[in-house]
Amino acid sequence: MRLASLTRSDKRRVGDLLRVLTSPSEVRADFIRQLHERPDGQEMADLLIFLEEWEWARQRMIEELSRA
Repeated sequence: MRLASLTRSDKRRVGDLLRVLTSPSEVRADFIRQLHERPDGQEMADLLIFLEEWEWARQRMIEELSRA
């Protein structure tokens, strides 16, 4: 999906994700823990864990989402 074609709801979700990615590491860790506790949160938790392990990927994601 192209970022330019996002709906208002999608843009809100992108904003939420951007806030999580730019939060302090303790906040991100707590958010990941909360996702793990949700039955529908495993995939997002896995993505965020990957981004935690690869700082360059997290920075790149922040850059891309900031353009949305």
